[in-house]
Amino acid sequence: MTDIKVHDDCSPAGEIPRRFMGAATRLFMEKGYGPTTVREIITASGESRYAFYRYFGSKEGIYRSILNKLLADYNNRMAKCRRQPGNASARLWYLCDQAADFFQSHLEAVRLFYGIHYGPPQGVPHFDFCLFHRAFTQAVRTIIADGIRLGEFRDGGVDEMTLAVYGVCRVVTERRLTPSDTPFDRSYLARTLRVVLQGMEGELFSGPRKSVPEARRSLRIVGTNETVRL
Repeated sequence: MTDIKVHDDCSPAGEIPRRFMGAATRLFMEKGYGPTTVREIITASGESRYAFYRYFGSKEGIYRSILNKLLADYNNRMAKCRRQPGNASARLWYLCDQAADFFQSHLEAVRLFYGIHYGPPQGVPHFDFCLFHRAFTQAVRTIIADGIRLGEFRDGGVDEMTLAVYGVCRVVTERRLTPSDTPFDRSYLARTLRVVLQGMEGELFSGPRKSVPEARRSLRIVGTNETVRL
């Protein structure tokens, strides 16, 4: 298999490439990467053969572009989260909410790549899906280390605390992939994460919750007017 190295987003921009990538994502998910043909992608997109080869060159090329676009969006979100102002708990909530928003925004593509990553081989060009995991855990580690240094979190081990936050965020957001008795809900993510964050709090925040300014104890859920207490 051919290794794919994904760095910055070099995917073609514009409405025509977007239609091609949307069609390819749906076909890859429905039929698998191997059985899907370039002709089917072109037909499903409603665009021309010339345009397809101009933008992507091959089936592997469009697969590479889909991955580039996803990873670039995710990395941009994680970088923004690391720079987010506020206390460590609020920054971690913002990080998890951004990850959940990414998941919802790209649900069709996420389903596809979960199927490729965990499913049987399909002759798909190799891609290191751990790039997403590493981007998220690096951002979590940075925020937790800041929280410990500033006394907001007790030192329970950066690795162990990172895993706790990662586990909560991943389990809750992955409920969106399949039917569940507990459907995906961003406020459910907030309540579950709050349990973990309260267990991590250090001396700075261990007193009565009213001792912490309200502005530093709440955050608005992305894309809504709902405010979540932390």
